[in-house]
Amino acid sequence: MASHGYNTRGNQQGASELNQPGVSPNNSPRLSGEYEGEPNQLDSPLTSIVSDRGPSSHSAPAGPEIETAPAGPEIIASAGPEPTSPKRTSATEPAGGRNNASRYNSPEHYNLASPPPVVKTPTPWDNREKSLNERGKGPDARNWGNAGLNELETDPDVQAQILNSFEAVNADTRVKDHMLNYFDQWRASETERIQREVQNFMTSRIQELENLVQSAHIATKPTDTEREVSESDSEEVVAKSKSQATWRKRREATLKHPSDLIAPKSHVAHIFSALRERNNHDPVSSPEPSDDSSEDETVNDRHMDHKKKKKSKMYIKPMKPTEIYEGNPNLRSLHRNMRETIAYCDDGNVPTHQEVEVALRFLKGKAYTFFERTCGKNPGNWTLSTFYEKLYDFVFPIDFRTEQRRRLITLQQKGKRVRDHVGIFQDTKKKCKRRTSDDTHVQAK
Repeated sequence: MASHGYNTRGNQQGASELNQPGVSPNNSPRLSGEYEGEPNQLDSPLTSIVSDRGPSSHSAPAGPEIETAPAGPEIIASAGPEPTSPKRTSATEPAGGRNNASRYNSPEHYNLASPPPVVKTPTPWDNREKSLNERGKGPDARNWGNAGLNELETDPDVQAQILNSFEAVNADTRVKDHMLNYFDQWRASETERIQREVQNFMTSRIQELENLVQSAHIATKPTDTEREVSESDSEEVVAKSKSQATWRKRREATLKHPSDLIAPKSHVAHIFSALRERNNHDPVSSPEPSDDSSEDETVNDRHMDHKKKKKSKMYIKPMKPTEIYEGNPNLRSLHRNMRETIAYCDDGNVPTHQEVEVALRFLKGKAYTFFERTCGKNPGNWTLSTFYEKLYDFVFPIDFRTEQRRRLITLQQKGKRVRDHVGIFQDTKKKCKRRTSDDTHVQAK
């Protein structure tokens, strides 16, 4: 036998337990007081199993105990469990208990406490995966708070009652048929009522219009006396309207041109009057001849006028006008240009039908534009008086006298001499002298 002696009881049963799967000799705990020698002989679960189970009925007859060698401690197997070793179960443990492999791997086998359970903390990534998994095409109950629902719509009890009533009504086909029939009857009655009201309204309206037409037709048939009175009244109304129209046209004619508002005693007014007298003494052609006979008469008159002017001769060379009028609303500049142009035409014995062409040489700017627009095609049909009057109306505004009056009221001497100030005052006063009703009307506008 071997040098390390041990009890041989239960060898067969111990061998059968060693042959179980998952049991390894190296996984068994070391007994207290074991000899630290060869692990294959001493570190074996066979010794502990034999010591726990005690004598086996299938083992060999009991014999004398075998003592160990003096070199090592003596190992004596005991019938009861060891105080320091964990609880062990037999190989014949009923089903539901631990097997031989799991009992050595459990913490209870080594008297150790069980580890605490691991609690996993949720991360944002887990929440994101959860939200992605919960997405779908159906409504999300978590968004009902932003749907604008009232308390009754969010109350589950009320909604349950409504759902039950709806299901009850929907299940009862008789209720549905009754509701449809009622709706059809109501629609038919409403349509008939509306048609009846429209028909009554149209009938009453037609009757009302017929009555109005009949009453108007009766009123338009006057008697003989009414007809005579109406004719006399109509004549008076026509005459009155004609007089008003004539007065209105005359009024518009007087206020139509700025030349009608020139002060009678101003220098420009004197020149215009001199031009009219000059044209009255000389034969003047019509401004716009209409036929051939008038053209022949105009040619003859010009020929006679030319003969008369040839008789008077000038021994002094005429002086050209020094003031060239540019079309500004300045009375002094226009007055000087008119005087010099008239004197130049008279001294040079210029024919009447050529005076406007001569005066054109001393115009520019806005004044020359007026000549092109009005008498540029037939300047011979115009006289100086007519030309300058139309030029005045084209250049000066209709409220020119009103502006001069305002200037006279606000006129101040400031740094001017007394004589100069008096001269300016007198000139301005002449321009706005003799304030008439027409001028008052213009100022009111």
